[in-house]
Amino acid sequence: MANKKQTTNSSKSNTKSSGNNTKVGKKAVKSAKKAVKKEIKRNKGLQIALIVLVVAIVVAVVALYLFKPDVFNSILSMLTGKDNTPPTTSGGGGDAAIQGITPIQGNMLQVTFVNVGQGDGIFIQFPDGKTMIMDMGKAVSGGQKGYYEDNLVPLLASAGVTQLDYVFVTHTDLDHVSEIDDVINDYEVKNFYLPQAADDTTGAWNKVITGARNEKYNLDGTMTDATINYNVDKWNIEGDGWIMKCFSYDEADYPSIGKGSTAKVLNSVSPLCVLQYGGRTIVLSGDSNEKNEKYFLDKGYLNDIDCDVYKLPHHGANNTTAAQVFNAIDPEYCVISVGEGNSHGHPTQEALDLMTGYVDLNPDTDFNGIEQVYRTDRDGNVVVQVGENGTLNLISTNNSDSNRTQATLSIVATVYRVDIYCTYQKQEEIEQKAA
Repeated sequence: MANKKQTTNSSKSNTKSSGNNTKVGKKAVKSAKKAVKKEIKRNKGLQIALIVLVVAIVVAVVALYLFKPDVFNSILSMLTGKDNTPPTTSGGGGDAAIQGITPIQGNMLQVTFVNVGQGDGIFIQFPDGKTMIMDMGKAVSGGQKGYYEDNLVPLLASAGVTQLDYVFVTHTDLDHVSEIDDVINDYEVKNFYLPQAADDTTGAWNKVITGARNEKYNLDGTMTDATINYNVDKWNIEGDGWIMKCFSYDEADYPSIGKGSTAKVLNSVSPLCVLQYGGRTIVLSGDSNEKNEKYFLDKGYLNDIDCDVYKLPHHGANNTTAAQVFNAIDPEYCVISVGEGNSHGHPTQEALDLMTGYVDLNPDTDFNGIEQVYRTDRDGNVVVQVGENGTLNLISTNNSDSNRTQATLSIVATVYRVDIYCTYQKQEEIEQKAA
């Protein structure tokens, strides 16, 4: 009996002990869960704090990059041990330091809209070392006197140019071709891109087409005939990392160009060229007007263009399709090549009003409208630089207050991605609390 009671007591004791152990176990599990939750919560708070810190740092860097480039460059120099002082650019009479811009590291595309007065002249230095002259002329009146010798020649000399890879003529007007024969005489040219026009369309054009047919350049010690291409249909000019997409009339639609052609027809053979590098787009237009612009719009050539810099056609003349083109390509900056006090009234008030009042048809992440307009009659040479990572500089050689820098696309994308991630984290937290 005693044994049985002892056994019973022992059993009760074990059961009680087991119950106590279960309670202790449950309590331990509960405590562990609380600890885990607390740790998760603490880590999540730390994670959000880190994200906020990263965003703050990125915003501060971008702010310095955009608004205090001198401070940004000094800090960068201290961190890297490299000299990051701004490069120099030719203003048509010697080199001058560029103020208010962020120096571009690595390969660079540089497009210089030369101050030729009432006319057009563009010098392009591609990132792989190739060079192009696109138009180079001045009007009989309102032209920049001596600009070829005083401005263009030093510009080419500073770039070390003795041989040009491309000479591109948009159309035969005097204010676009008057100095091309000097270019051909002074420099070897490998390739020409020319309008399809009769030799006697104008006297200046006759000199250009004759010079192109006779041009030879030194290829590994052998004098070689230059290649002549005609600006018909669609074609690409491209190199290492860059491409220029060009659009003109199809062969069947190309107008007959000759001595009796009207100004409207002569201007309308100007191709539209879309130059792309580093994720940036520069659109060059010659003297395009409503005739060929409507053709390009109808063909869909302007679809999917997100333009950073637009060379306004025909020196800012009136153009009935201008608003449609703006809506199609969505430019942020405009450049007008124009002579001071010219007799044509360029740029017209209509063109200026269009740029002032323009807003994006489909708002995106860039500036909503035209951020700034550059004019060669006020800004002198206008220089556009594009870095391989998307840095964009716009430089006025007459007015450093007009200089602008846009952050690299990678920095903008980083800020955007961090912002999206923070928004996602916040939304996830709200949903968890609601559940």
